[in-house]
Amino acid sequence: MERSDIPAWETIDKKWPEFSMDPRNLRLCLATDGFNPFSNLSSRYSCWSVMLVTYNLPPWLCMKKENIMLTLLIPGPRQPGNDIDVYLQPLVEDLQQLWKGIQVYDIVGNTHFNLRSILMWTINDFPAYGNLAGCTTKGHRRFLSRAHPYRRKKAWFDGRIEEELPPKIATGSAIYAQLQNFDNCWGKREKKKSKSHKDLSNQRWKKRSIFFDLPYWKELPIRHNLDVMHVEKNVCESIIGTLLDINGKSKDGVNARKDLQLLKIRPDLYLQDCGGRTYLPPAPHTLLKSEKKIFCSRLYKLKLPDGYSSNISKCVSLDECKVMGLKSHDYHVLMQQLLPVVLRGLLPKGPRHAIYRLCSYFNRLCQRIIDREVMLDLEKEVVDILCLLERYFPPSFFDIMTHLVIHLGREACICGPVQFRWMYPFERYMKVLKGYVRNKARPEGCIAACYLADECVDFSNKYFKQSVEVVNSQQRNEEYQNDVILEGRPISSGTSVELFDDVLENAHRYVLFNTSEVEPFIEQETRKRFQSTLEDSYRTISIVVEAKERIEQTEAETTVSTTNVVDDALSKVLVPDRGHVRGFGFGVTRSKLSLLSQQYHKYKVLEKEYLKMKEEMVEMKTMKDEMIEMKALMLSYLKKQTEPSEELSNATASVLKRLNIPPMPSPSSINNNSQTKCKLLDWYGSGEIVAEGRWSSNDPTAMVHHIPIGPHAIRVWIDVAKKPNAYLWRPTSEMTCIEEALGSTVAWPSDKVNEMESSSPED
Repeated sequence: MERSDIPAWETIDKKWPEFSMDPRNLRLCLATDGFNPFSNLSSRYSCWSVMLVTYNLPPWLCMKKENIMLTLLIPGPRQPGNDIDVYLQPLVEDLQQLWKGIQVYDIVGNTHFNLRSILMWTINDFPAYGNLAGCTTKGHRRFLSRAHPYRRKKAWFDGRIEEELPPKIATGSAIYAQLQNFDNCWGKREKKKSKSHKDLSNQRWKKRSIFFDLPYWKELPIRHNLDVMHVEKNVCESIIGTLLDINGKSKDGVNARKDLQLLKIRPDLYLQDCGGRTYLPPAPHTLLKSEKKIFCSRLYKLKLPDGYSSNISKCVSLDECKVMGLKSHDYHVLMQQLLPVVLRGLLPKGPRHAIYRLCSYFNRLCQRIIDREVMLDLEKEVVDILCLLERYFPPSFFDIMTHLVIHLGREACICGPVQFRWMYPFERYMKVLKGYVRNKARPEGCIAACYLADECVDFSNKYFKQSVEVVNSQQRNEEYQNDVILEGRPISSGTSVELFDDVLENAHRYVLFNTSEVEPFIEQETRKRFQSTLEDSYRTISIVVEAKERIEQTEAETTVSTTNVVDDALSKVLVPDRGHVRGFGFGVTRSKLSLLSQQYHKYKVLEKEYLKMKEEMVEMKTMKDEMIEMKALMLSYLKKQTEPSEELSNATASVLKRLNIPPMPSPSSINNNSQTKCKLLDWYGSGEIVAEGRWSSNDPTAMVHHIPIGPHAIRVWIDVAKKPNAYLWRPTSEMTCIEEALGSTVAWPSDKVNEMESSSPED
């Protein structure tokens, strides 16, 4: 789903068509968050940045650092909190003026035009969400359908039947009407020592948001986006902390078990006193000590590609069975790819299946290309997932962040892919802002000065021919360029490993198969044979050996022989000392090379299977030709509309004989003078008796409504309809159900016809 196809974009086009007529009009997004400019030197200083991005740019450019505008910098050391609207007033005034339009010169068309812009939504974490505008809610079963069985499962949840309906989502106009006469009180007030629970429950709004001063704000379908990054990170952190019982991160403990006693649910998990000590019975999500070690060891031994995530093994403690210090992107990788693998075989089926479904939900939610119908299904599926988690995890697990998961699918359906609505690019940009601080006494001044300097440098670089822009700068690990063999940076000292002849030969082949110089020879030989080299591995090996000899001959004719290990690809594996390979910490071991030799022993088995499949395909082609011949005879017969001819019967019998279809056995009571009574079972598998009748014939050439019944079918005369509405196995234009087939013959599957007990002649 493209950004221009999302409902939020289409809503703007429909409500303000004059705005959408000019594609140069800007569609903006605002993001704000606090950060500590001193990194780890001070944990109390909070500086807030307000950033804007333009959605008109291509998808691969709009969220880049170079295109993020730092419009406002709120100084610390205290966070603005509810008073952030005071700092946002100049920005909101500029947005109001941009909505009306300003005159801008278009250098391409050499004309002036009226440039307008609209703020589509804001992006921020949940604390900032509350500072800008927001409210909280709770409960998951109320979002289920009225007939869902989970609504009546009292023992699984909080001990009561859920009868409430999902809350109605308030529109912008409704919120604007509620807050029209709201008086905002600015400034930091002293906190009360005690607050009544009643006052907290009735107070839903803290202020009237300053964004309602924008004339279009109340008409937007989504005004404040939930940050998928922080929601995913907090949910994954709660799952891992609860599974490993990490102090301060686990949602299960003494207080959680006391909550179960107060709610009078799950009595098997109540606290138990034994010998003056209090014990916590194991819950469905509890891992044993050995299982925790397996969980941590799997994370510790993970080897991931460069740039995939940080080094997770540094955050794993095998002795204490803890996982600490992970970043938001690490939790993103764990939730979407690694957690289902690490949990394999460690939990009971119920909680493990619930976690798997939650991981799959986030994986599908974070795809770059999404389908609106899929998002609607996800919006319904997440309710079942959260109810499953609520069944196995304690009530304390379901804080506000876990509840927010239920709303992510709806926002994705309205606002599009999450890659343009989460905080990852803004968090990376705030790290750049931290690097601007040189004077610890004036952090905000350093950030502002460096930001302006960077803008000037980026603008000036476009007028220097020899300069390299930051966008085109070389990334790490890209300094090596070699098309012959992949190079890398050694991570340890060199070691010598002795190889056997067969392993050495496999190493030769492995290098040759992955060398670009050999590819033209393989392609040339493949074109001659008109088949893939994988179909005949031994021919491929001979081709590679011949290519190796050609390469050596070419090198001998053009260059002087050398023993330098950097000169050619073969010397990287086979050095002057025969039988030795010098490696530099790339993980090459004897066991890994031995796996290569085992692959070639399977080629003979694959060759036999290939020949067998080829023979089966020839047989299937023959059968297809026979069936086409039979179909042609039947069509010609139906066009004539005559009685069954001897030619058709002989052709059908001939085809059945050539297809090796055995004749159906007849009951012992069938003869030329009588017909056996039988029962007809439902042909689609329910086993219910739908009719009673008489066995007429099991000859494949027997005709029913001018069509042969064929093999594995029986012609039956219908006498009694037990289930009149049951559908026929072969319906026609005249009859489709059992009731319409009374007094006539039908074709029925042979395995769905049971012989009745034979009656006496008197009957």
